[in-house]
Amino acid sequence: MSIHDGLMEIGELRIAGMNGIAGIGFHRLQFSLEIQIRATRGRTVHLGDLSAHVYAGPSASALEPLAIASPETIWCTQTRDDPRREFLSLYVDLASEQLGALERLRGGGPLFFQFDLRMLVRSEARGIVLGFDKIGFDANLSEWSKVLQQLGYLECLLVSLELPIAVPEKLRSALAQMRAARDDLIAGRYDACVGRCRIVLDTLETVVGYGSSVADVRQAFASKNDREVMTKRARADLVRLAVRHYTHLAHHLDDNGAPESFSRHDALFILSAAAGAIWGAAAELSKHV
Repeated sequence: MSIHDGLMEIGELRIAGMNGIAGIGFHRLQFSLEIQIRATRGRTVHLGDLSAHVYAGPSASALEPLAIASPETIWCTQTRDDPRREFLSLYVDLASEQLGALERLRGGGPLFFQFDLRMLVRSEARGIVLGFDKIGFDANLSEWSKVLQQLGYLECLLVSLELPIAVPEKLRSALAQMRAARDDLIAGRYDACVGRCRIVLDTLETVVGYGSSVADVRQAFASKNDREVMTKRARADLVRLAVRHYTHLAHHLDDNGAPESFSRHDALFILSAAAGAIWGAAAELSKHV
């Protein structure tokens, strides 16, 4: 689409790309707006006062209002005898709740952004008119994953769970699996996310030697009197065993030969629990250093 002054096409606009910028308490989406300005030989047309309303959704046919985009600077220009291109960044600032809502909205797929643009167009022939344009940008899975990395959204998920930054050598494999599970979550591969968390828990079982306490924990929980006096460590072991039991479904078929299906909320729950298990394992190993 394009901008007109009432007589002819003046400019054509498109979103050339996007990036993410981590702010203090907010997340900034930066869109690169490319403006192709046509030549108007013998007359001059002035353009300025650009504004944009942004919509987003999983497709162009399923959009919801998102925010108002702010140009990086006050922008104005004019046509010349020759065509040219100009670039302008549009900022969309989102709270964490909005970014989380976008993640739920896309459901593991791509995101489509639509910009309803308007600007003032002034010329001697037509005076001042309001120019409109509607442009879209399809953020495929690769593009959106890059933006989430730039925003630090992936790390925030784990840091908020207090995942150790530096882990013992024995836990590096488990940490690598956690990060792969995180990528699976972002990409909408929820079954794979839960499956990788099972591998994490199996690794912890082997590395820390949790297996020796399984029978005692189960026996204590089965007895009402013993259950009430279980230690914090024993209760943590019980939770870890329950989560490991839950993830067992990710690696096996049901009686009909079909794999279990997990939702985004299932994957988030298990990823959080697995992160907590790594923290506990790191603390356990540190006692023997």
